Amino acid sequence: MTPESLETTLRSLLGRRPFQPFILEMDDGRRIVVDDPMALSFGGGSVGFIGPDEIHLLRCEQIKDIRMEPQAAAS
Repeated sequence: MTPESLETTLRSLLGRRPFQPFILEMDDGRRIVVDDPMALSFGGGSVGFIGPDEIHLLRCEQIKDIRMEPQAAAS
């Protein structure tokens, strides 16, 4: 994912009202559920997310896809 597409996609998802959780799918198969918009920070092609169990520091090249969480998409 390019820095520009990452930032455009994240801005769009974070701007939804009400907020709907989404998934960062990594190139190594990990899936990170973003369920709190206040726990996410991004810029310059990097993403930081404070999850319930760990802190994730990611580069845009590691992110394969960003999509809605299935139960959020069904609502």
